[in-house]
Amino acid sequence: MKRYVVWALLLLTLLALPACGTTGGENPVEVETDGSVLTYASLNPIEGRVKYLINTFNSTHEDIQIEVWDYSDENGPERFLVDLMAGIVPDVMELQRHDNYQYSDRAFGGWIEAQMPSNYGRDETYLPYQQLVQKGYLEDLWPYIENDPDYGRESVIEQPLKAAEVDGGLYMLFGDFYIGTLIAPKRLVGDRVGWTFDEFMDVYSAMPPGSTPLQYNATQRDVFFHLLSITLNRFVDWDTGKTSFDSEEFHNILAFINTFPAEYETNLSEYEIIRDIIDRVFAGYQLLHPVSIGMVVEIAQLDVFFREPAAFIGCPTEQGGAGSYFIARSPMLAMSSACKDKDAAWEFMRPLIEQRFTINTMKRAHQYEDILLPINREDYNTANRVDMEGRSKEKYSYNWAVSSVSCQDDVDIEPPTENDLRRMEELIANTTSLYWPDDELANIVWDSIGPYLAGHKSMDDVIRLIENRVKLYVDELR
Repeated sequence: MKRYVVWALLLLTLLALPACGTTGGENPVEVETDGSVLTYASLNPIEGRVKYLINTFNSTHEDIQIEVWDYSDENGPERFLVDLMAGIVPDVMELQRHDNYQYSDRAFGGWIEAQMPSNYGRDETYLPYQQLVQKGYLEDLWPYIENDPDYGRESVIEQPLKAAEVDGGLYMLFGDFYIGTLIAPKRLVGDRVGWTFDEFMDVYSAMPPGSTPLQYNATQRDVFFHLLSITLNRFVDWDTGKTSFDSEEFHNILAFINTFPAEYETNLSEYEIIRDIIDRVFAGYQLLHPVSIGMVVEIAQLDVFFREPAAFIGCPTEQGGAGSYFIARSPMLAMSSACKDKDAAWEFMRPLIEQRFTINTMKRAHQYEDILLPINREDYNTANRVDMEGRSKEKYSYNWAVSSVSCQDDVDIEPPTENDLRRMEELIANTTSLYWPDDELANIVWDSIGPYLAGHKSMDDVIRLIENRVKLYVDELR
């Protein structure tokens, strides 16, 4: 678990300061330059795409160079917030520190484990994006996209960027994304991308005795941190400070978590657990499974999971709206509102949405790395074309794996069709949220619901406790 108390204190101090002056903070500090430096705050080691962006910019500009402010050490994000408190604000900044999560493992290698990304058990750090926007630290990037001579809204896949908006403004940029969701057999839930808790319970209650919502060994903690903690921000209105944990939807969430065991004990080996889960899925005793989708070919592959067409139903929501969300691939960059050369900063950032691939380079890239869904529309179309035209029906060996234990099933995989592309584009069009966890909020809620899950307090009692604790947290940060 991370140092949540330290983070809370830093956020409290940071967000109490107005982002005034040229560099932010109540007593802004001038970061003196002669106009030949563009400062870049890095929360991660300079490598991969970021290294390429910096080297390309520096090699093509004699009058201005990127200067890296290194916050990639263990305490880097905390030091970064301390600098912001001191009024030392970079021109361009990273918004997330990622761990060593290998994107190539995202698709199928860990199907038995929850696919949803989670800070729980990982060394990931997300800066308080929405609060930084509301305090005026970040620049709206939509005008730069719209006024770019070579690009505009029509040149990007808008929906993931719209999911990152705050009050209609776009304050971060990223080049690739994928979608986190829950799949279910289409014959049970229909061809839709959202449902309410009542609809979920109606479907689940009609399943055979002994069925489970998720894999049978999932615990309360697994369900909360891997599936539900990322949805908690919708119960907080950061503009007004109001909370709505006393809603019917949150009552339903608590009841849902309480259907899972606190702990799962078994004498079975990991291999035997995997085989049991696979057998239960194929026999129709598991309703949902978390997955992530970054290529159209995965739509066809995911149909094999239940041995019948899959529906991308997502998590239940109060109004039955979309329960899936976009996950942006690092780097996720923001421009400071205090940046002295915003045109240069945009020139540095814009390659994230530029076209990078041809048909041939996309084919080669697919051989060596896990290509996700590009934000650039031309690259997005190229990736889909390569997936749909470059594959044929084949026997595919699924590796159902947990830790170092795996077992394989050979199954026939059909190449993706126009219908699969339509299904993916409908999922993109109906996804409205961006994965951006609030660890402190999640831990407040998890700690508060413990007495209810243990049977020591009523649901209403713990909800009142959550309302009080979250309101205090929200008021401190507003």
